Order: sequence, then structure tokens, then C-alpha cells
Amino acid sequence: LPEDLQKKFREVVERHVTELNRTIRRQNAEALAVLERAGMKIAKVDEESRRRFTAATRKVRDDLAGKSFSKEILERVRGILEAYRRDPRTG
Repeated sequence: LPEDLQKKFREVVERHVTELNRTIRRQNAEALAVLERAGMKIAKVDEESRRRFTAATRKVRDDLAGKSFSKEILERVRGILEAYRRDPRTG
């Protein structure tokens, strides 16, 4: 696409993704409220438990690299995720 259309395309996508994210967050909150009203208990995860879980999943992911998917794909996904975490608008 020509540069002027690329800019317009990015603007439109960003606007729609922002709205989509708002809608998803609202729907998630509504769904959680329904589950709580139905008696589901929501467990809060402390930071140490989250850290241990993340470390365990990292080990599994790294062990599967080269077996279930290529190491190159893993590195590509990691790069995309890091870019997104730095700046969700451009990542």
C-alpha cells in the first residue's frame, strides 16, 4: 500500500482494536460476575505463586521447542510479545 494508505489503515485498525479490547474487557467482567453470582469463588493469585507458575510454564515451553514447534517460531513469538509489551499500539 502507498504510505498515505498505510497510515490510514493503521489508524482504522488501532481505533477498532481499541474498541474491541474495551468490549472484550466489559464482556469478561460481565461473565465473571455471572459466575460469582452462580457461586463460583474467585481465587486471588499471590505474586510468588504467579512467579513459580511462570517459571514452570517457561521450562515446559523451552522443552517443547524443537519438538512440538521450531525454536525459530518460539523466538519469533517471543519477539512479537516483547514488542507488544513495550508498546501495544505498535507491537
